Amino acid sequence: MTIEVSSGSVIAVDPDSLRSAASGVSEASERMREIAALAQEAAIVIGAVPDAADGRAMDVHSDAIGAAGRLDLLARHLRDAADAYEFVELRFRWTMITCTALPGAPVAGGVRLGPQATAERDAALDGIRTRWQELAEGNPAALTQANRHWNAWRAHTGQAAADEWGSAANGLLPPVWTGLPEPDMRDAMGDARGLIAAMGVGVVPMGARLIGKGDPVHVKPMQQSEATQAPVTLAEAAKRIPDGDTDARIRVETYELPEGGREHVVYLAGTKGGGPDAWDWGSNLDLYLGRRSASYSALEQALADAGVREGETVHELGFSQGAMVGARLAAEGGFDVKSLVSFGSPVDLAGADDLLQVSVRHTDDVVPMLADGGNPADGVVVEKDFDPVGGIHDLVLPAHRLDAYAETAGEIDASSDPRLDALDELFARLGTAEDATFVEFSAQRPVKK
Repeated sequence: MTIEVSSGSVIAVDPDSLRSAASGVSEASERMREIAALAQEAAIVIGAVPDAADGRAMDVHSDAIGAAGRLDLLARHLRDAADAYEFVELRFRWTMITCTALPGAPVAGGVRLGPQATAERDAALDGIRTRWQELAEGNPAALTQANRHWNAWRAHTGQAAADEWGSAANGLLPPVWTGLPEPDMRDAMGDARGLIAAMGVGVVPMGARLIGKGDPVHVKPMQQSEATQAPVTLAEAAKRIPDGDTDARIRVETYELPEGGREHVVYLAGTKGGGPDAWDWGSNLDLYLGRRSASYSALEQALADAGVREGETVHELGFSQGAMVGARLAAEGGFDVKSLVSFGSPVDLAGADDLLQVSVRHTDDVVPMLADGGNPADGVVVEKDFDPVGGIHDLVLPAHRLDAYAETAGEIDASSDPRLDALDELFARLGTAEDATFVEFSAQRPVKK
């Protein structure tokens, strides 16, 4: 199956593009009316000639008037659709922002909003409220259409992964001989999705703050800083994410750009099991629930040890837990995170309007389902059914592997979708660096004696 690229959070349609298309259609309609007027003038001239019986000019007039009417109808439908889709986007943005509950208070998932983030949130809500009112007054019928889109999206989100994994789990259940109906794990997966939504987890709003201190962690460079070159493609970049072959969990690249200044690219590993490893399941749960994790503390320490200063530009690529760590770093705001590329992330970052955000998801991967479908509000989402043939093997999550996502990244590189051009531009700009180095870090909790 090929990849599917979409933009926006709930819909794959840009309302501004629809309005631009409607304007173009309206211009064509005006042109048709000009043609009709010219044809009518020609018919009058022809009719003034004795013995002239050519009615083709009036045929052109009639056809042009009919075409103008059809174009007017199409333009109106396009504008109605644009309004409906904008209603959906506004509703999604409102949901993402208000999932942070009351200013300054503990919120769902355990995060807090700082004072600046609270003011920004209130301003954003005021803007949404004003725009909603404008749309409702100008096109009330579009609101009904928007509700249909919203309900359809909520019914579809994450369903493919839930059904496929649930069907695989059904294959492990022993037969029930009591006369009771056999359980369907697909229903259980659906219930889990509902619980995630009710808990308000899976979406990280910009400005959200982790709570707690987290476990102590030792961060150690795996080698001295070495020379490197910028990746040319997303697939090459994905392969730089630590994959567990060594103890490395974080890779930091530093680029000295010819125009002056430095930028950094951070690669963050996925979960690597138990023991003292800071990238274990405990860190997974802590981050997901909004608590400071050992893996997040390790990233902060690694950035400091690599010489990254607060306020410097950072680009992040992360897989699974690594993507979640990256989203939290962007939300906290200490570093100027300009790009976040996530592979199989269990959370989504919302409200990051000035961030290049690309979320790569396999629709048969249950981990992104933990985000409850909260696509990035202004990001690009790339989806693919990695393993269309369902079966009991789905229980080992073949679609949730770094090498599987690196394979999908190769298809993204081959895509001509203009929404992905920003990635090529990023890699090309980093490729102009006068000097580029990297260092990889391990991250371990202290071993208790």
